[in-house]
Amino acid sequence: IDFAAGTYRFTTRSDDGIRVYVDGTLVINQWNDHGPTVHTGDTLLTAGTHLVKVEFYENGGGAVAEMSYVQLSGEPPPPPPPPPPGDGYAAEYWNAGTGSSPAMPTAAPQLTRTDPLIDFDWGGGGPGAPINIDHFIARWTRTIDFAEGTYRFTTRSDDGVRVYVDGVLVINQWNDHGPTVHTGDTALTAGAHLVKVEFYENGGGAVAEMSYAPTGAPPAATWNAQYFSNQTLSGSPTVTRTESAIDFNWGGGSPDAAIPVDHFSARFTRTKSYATGTYQFTATADDGVRVFVDGVLVIDHWVDQPPTTYSANHFLTEGEHAVVVEYYENGGGAVVREEERAVESPLKTFDVSGINYAFSVTEIRVNLGERVKINFSSAGGFHDWVLDGYGVGTPRVSAGATTSVEFLADTPGAFEYFCSVGSHRILGMVGTLIVE
Repeated sequence: IDFAAGTYRFTTRSDDGIRVYVDGTLVINQWNDHGPTVHTGDTLLTAGTHLVKVEFYENGGGAVAEMSYVQLSGEPPPPPPPPPPGDGYAAEYWNAGTGSSPAMPTAAPQLTRTDPLIDFDWGGGGPGAPINIDHFIARWTRTIDFAEGTYRFTTRSDDGVRVYVDGVLVINQWNDHGPTVHTGDTALTAGAHLVKVEFYENGGGAVAEMSYAPTGAPPAATWNAQYFSNQTLSGSPTVTRTESAIDFNWGGGSPDAAIPVDHFSARFTRTKSYATGTYQFTATADDGVRVFVDGVLVIDHWVDQPPTTYSANHFLTEGEHAVVVEYYENGGGAVVREEERAVESPLKTFDVSGINYAFSVTEIRVNLGERVKINFSSAGGFHDWVLDGYGVGTPRVSAGATTSVEFLADTPGAFEYFCSVGSHRILGMVGTLIVE
């Protein structure tokens, strides 16, 4: 398709899975079963011809596959207004990060400075001496005062970028890609919040831009709170109201004059939207506490105890999820808190080799939400490792060579992997990935 230069929004409506690529870059990735759902993805295009590819599958029930696009602007998204004099982002740069999806360095940075904005298109250059023009990593941090509301953070990057707000992952595109626009929304309370941006450059052009703006959406969903004048959540609640957060230390008191100072209980319920990823749920209580996510019990410490903190990780797909926190107070002090944050999914690594015509490992089992890394080598012949169900695979390698591929196990089920060379698959060079 011939495009004018500018930023374009691709929109799909599908039932079930759909993926959209532009020039080989994944713009929309919803390769999972779902009812008719709209998804969007933005990308910056130069003037000229670009290859658009849409992949779709239908599992059962209704079948919908729609895709359209619209030009948002003729230029990249504008940066935010310049900060006040002397203000800016604390910038750290390292000569590190050879290869895709590198780990953040733990050593001291080779270059530190204050960058007024994160608005860099270095092209074939870099941040400046002593930093290389390829294979470098950067991190910017800044505490910013926000008014209450929902904010959209926008990045344009080549290659990987991550944006955190108060430690919560808002944009996670830690992979090699050409200049691409990504967005993430988060609700913020009024006051100071820590913004952190991480970036790596693998090779070729180097772009790192980040801006933010209020969306006009309402603030984050509140908790529906029910307070009971007993320890067992029995009967009708004595008090019902909304709470902006579960962060209470009543000491020797209670949530309300109508609630006794001992022997009471509470249930807090909230439904909100989450991005796909692994989340850490943390609860602190004196006395008992339970946390449910979509009806699944993830924290269960329904016992008398002094203030004690518990955490549990749970994988969530994109969309709305219900969280319920239950609490009881027996006697003495009364404390209950709950918080959650996105965390890096755990990584499982598997070494697989291929030889005519078999894999050394024919069954791989992982948990939903884990990152999977396949280190693949050829012990003889010309082979690769391909997993169509996730749209991933390794390059083809000859005897003695090694390669790898990494992906997120975000769809449960059993999926065949195979060697795509010639008739190797038909000859039995297959295995099964099981995501539980």
